[in-house]
Amino acid sequence: MFRRSFKSARMISMNSMEYAQMSVRRLTSFSDRIQADLVKTLLESSGIQVFIKFDSEIGYTGNLFSAEGFHIYVPEDRYEEALQLIS
Repeated sequence: MFRRSFKSARMISMNSMEYAQMSVRRLTSFSDRIQADLVKTLLESSGIQVFIKFDSEIGYTGNLFSAEGFHIYVPEDRYEEALQLIS
């Protein structure tokens, strides 16, 4: 089981390198992976590449903790189209 997890983490890292070479723009953020995956599926079904980055920092805002840690990025040239799809 450890090897499978390690292999998955490595694949994510390689995918991150691919996106680092593209011009991407953050589209939106979610506090849980399920919501992020739903938007990713919607965008990919329309032919838009999607990259989800997890940010583990949690900030304190007033009386609530904010943990919008799943950031969705799309290619810069498809940003407007992606924004219309999720609106």
